[in-house]
Amino acid sequence: MIEVEKTNPELGLKVKEHLKSKGLLNIESENEFSHEEKLNILEDKFRDIIKVLGLNLEDGNLQETPRRLAKLYVNDLFGGLDWSKFPKCTAIDNEFVAYDNFVLVKDIRIVSVCSHHFMPFFGVKNNIFGPGCNIAYIPNKKVLGLSKLSRIVNFLGSRPNTQETLTAQIAEVLSFITETEDVAVLINANHTCMSLRGSSDPGANTVTLYCKGRFLTDDKLRSEFLSTKSL
Repeated sequence: MIEVEKTNPELGLKVKEHLKSKGLLNIESENEFSHEEKLNILEDKFRDIIKVLGLNLEDGNLQETPRRLAKLYVNDLFGGLDWSKFPKCTAIDNEFVAYDNFVLVKDIRIVSVCSHHFMPFFGVKNNIFGPGCNIAYIPNKKVLGLSKLSRIVNFLGSRPNTQETLTAQIAEVLSFITETEDVAVLINANHTCMSLRGSSDPGANTVTLYCKGRFLTDDKLRSEFLSTKSL
């Protein structure tokens, strides 16, 4: 669960409106359910699902499962649907105004849920699922603490997504907060909807790339960024 003292609800609403303006929040609808109402409603629904599957809710292993699932969805897997929990990301003035190279953060652990099947996809460094998420930007007027990039990725990943949309969301949010157009984001992830169902191909990775500004128009710069994934 996201810690309240590390959140910025006002920034979250601004980021939400920015992503809406970019057509990157079409999956969301407005609702007025409180946190506790969501837990209670989902608990009832999961209880029904478990019964329909032919399982015995009186069994000690299943008695608390509906509530556990409700908490998992509301607090963890889909916690990023609550924009009041957006992470505190204070951008500071760029002291290196003439700085013309990109800042790169590599191998950010990324976990999200596929909006097609509600199954996880993820990438983590040093395992078969690839490097996770690489982010680069060229500072303009503002810079952002490096740990904040991981928090942005974690928040935006905590919601139903396609990998393509998530990649674009991360880039657009970073661009919005740091006030620079020069941003690149690459995600390399394994989808359990491929490894556990359908084609059952656990070795297949999906790579998505989203570039803005000079990363989009400058082939040499983009190639330099892409070459970093093997470093």
